[in-house]
Amino acid sequence: MVWFGNKYDSDDWKDLITALVAKSKRQEQRMAPGLDGGVVIFGQRTSKMKISQMVEVIEAIYWFGTEQGVRFSYVSKLEIAWAKRWWERHA
Repeated sequence: MVWFGNKYDSDDWKDLITALVAKSKRQEQRMAPGLDGGVVIFGQRTSKMKISQMVEVIEAIYWFGTEQGVRFSYVSKLEIAWAKRWWERHA
């Protein structure tokens, strides 16, 4: 989908969503001027997240995508269902 006039790849979307989750948890977000211009935002690494944090990322993806009219694949719907079940058992 297009967001503010730009199409982003999966890595960009991961950065956008993880920044949203970090902000909602009031975790520090840092940024710096890029070495060759622009701005670099330092985000969380999903590889270092706990399962509970990844569940929040999956739920944020589903929430935002649904709000934007994204149609999720069957596999994505299975992952979303898993995240909801996990959260219900561990919340």
